[in-house]
Amino acid sequence: MDKTENYSGENPEVKISLEELITNTLENNGITLREGAAETLAALSERLIAANELINLTSVDTPEGVALLHFADSLTLLPYIKEGETLLDVGSGAGFPALPLAIAVQGLRVTALDATQKKVTFAADAAHTLGLRNFAALCGRAEELGSRQPYRERYDVVCARAVAKLNVLCELCMPFVRVGGRFIAMKSRAASEEITQARQALTETGGEIAENINLTLRGEGEELSRNIIIIQKVAPTPKIYPRRYAQITKNPL
Repeated sequence: MDKTENYSGENPEVKISLEELITNTLENNGITLREGAAETLAALSERLIAANELINLTSVDTPEGVALLHFADSLTLLPYIKEGETLLDVGSGAGFPALPLAIAVQGLRVTALDATQKKVTFAADAAHTLGLRNFAALCGRAEELGSRQPYRERYDVVCARAVAKLNVLCELCMPFVRVGGRFIAMKSRAASEEITQARQALTETGGEIAENINLTLRGEGEELSRNIIIIQKVAPTPKIYPRRYAQITKNPL
C-alpha cells in the first residue's frame, strides 16, 4: 500500500500518510503515543487490511475504520494499565486490543487469547513481523484454560472487548485474574443494566466494581459511545468456576 495514499476522506488533493491518519485519529481522542508507536501501528494496519482480503479477520477493513475502531478503541485502556504488568485479552480476535496495547506500552506483557486459530495465527505472525517481544498469542477457550495452571489467577489485568454480557464475562474472565488484580470489560453501550444483572456473578467470582467510565470516540462525522468497567478482584474465584460454556450461557450467574 502506498503510504502517500489519501486517507482524509476530504479534498482528494490533500494526501496524508497512514501514520498521520492514525496519529490524528488518536490525538482527536486524547491519546498520545510513545515515539515510534504510530509507525508500528501503521504497519499493523497495512498487514491487517491485506490479510483481511484473503481471510475473514474483521469487518473493519478501511484505514479510517482500523484507526478508530481498532486502534483508538483499544488504546482507551492506556490510563488503566501500567508498565511491568501482565495482561490477558480474552476473545482477542485478530489481536485487539492486545496488539495496540503491546505496541503502545513496551513494558506490558500481553497475551491474546482466542478460540479461532486463523485469528491467533495472524496476531502471532503480526507481532513477530513487527518485532514485539512483549506479546504472545494463545489459541483456546477461556472456560477451559481458566481452570488450569499456569493460567488461573496469574494475570494483573484481564480485558475483554464486546465478547458477551457482563455476567457471562465475569465467569469467563475473573478466574484468570490474580487477587488484587483487575478485570476490564469494554462495552459499546450504556452498561448500567449489565452491571445490575452481574451483581451475583461479581460476588460469586470474587469481583467488585471499582469504576465505570463513560467516554466518546470521535471519528470523521461520527461519535461512538463507550463504557469501560473496571472490576477489582478482592477474593479468589471458587474452583467450580468457570463451568462449561453451555452451562454458563444456559444458566448465567
